[in-house]
Amino acid sequence: MSLLYHSNIFTTVTRSCPGELLARSTLLSTGWEATASINALSATFVITDACWDICRSPGGAHNGGRVVPALAGVAAGLGSGPALRAAARDEGDLPYRLLAECVKGIVQSETYLFRERGYPDAATYEKSWKENYTGSCRRYSDSTHQGRSWYEHVADRAWSDFLFSRVKTATVTAGADGALHIDGSFTDSFHGLGARLSVLGGVVTAAQGGFLRAPDDICTESAAALAALAGVPLTSLGREQIFRTIGGEQGCVHMADLITHMLQTFAETGRG
Repeated sequence: MSLLYHSNIFTTVTRSCPGELLARSTLLSTGWEATASINALSATFVITDACWDICRSPGGAHNGGRVVPALAGVAAGLGSGPALRAAARDEGDLPYRLLAECVKGIVQSETYLFRERGYPDAATYEKSWKENYTGSCRRYSDSTHQGRSWYEHVADRAWSDFLFSRVKTATVTAGADGALHIDGSFTDSFHGLGARLSVLGGVVTAAQGGFLRAPDDICTESAAALAALAGVPLTSLGREQIFRTIGGEQGCVHMADLITHMLQTFAETGRG
């Protein structure tokens, strides 16, 4: 085995003071070191300020940082992607990616903020997810499934200002068979999963994965869908294509997120 490249993205969300959140996402890889942060109001998720900073990049060509005033007033939610892209349009892909990780973390932290967000109790909050996010993943697409509730899965942390954390990793190695292998892991406050892709000649030759932690048993069934990536050229695998290929609404959005990170890491090796 020959080690070629490694990449980690670490995201946290904390209460910075009463009524306010701080989300920070940091990339640390073989070629890059960068961070982005978003401050937002906990009741509305409206962004008050945001910034990014690239400390290390290939040849130092992208080093620098910036405050992003265009995001002030934008609600940090699943529909904020266009605003994030517009705000980071002239900055390259990395600031957008890290700001988007901050937003995803804020959305996940709502688990512990539901009363501030206007929900009277946990059951009402969970019901809203089932109604509003049908089609987002296997757990929220099977209307006949009666699994355990979200709050039976997550840990109580009512005493803590630390709301959410997530780590995504990817490692690229060269095998003796000439294939390149990408191993990835995704661990956060609610999930634990991993995957391996093998690539030869710009095409995925094998894909497999599994779950260590998931909200429900039905989530783990989606791992089998990774096999559909075998035979697909890397050039055909953008984020939306990955989501559709590994099951779409019957798959796992977090597995799609991990595969996206793995392929972004692979692209940084210059061997795609």
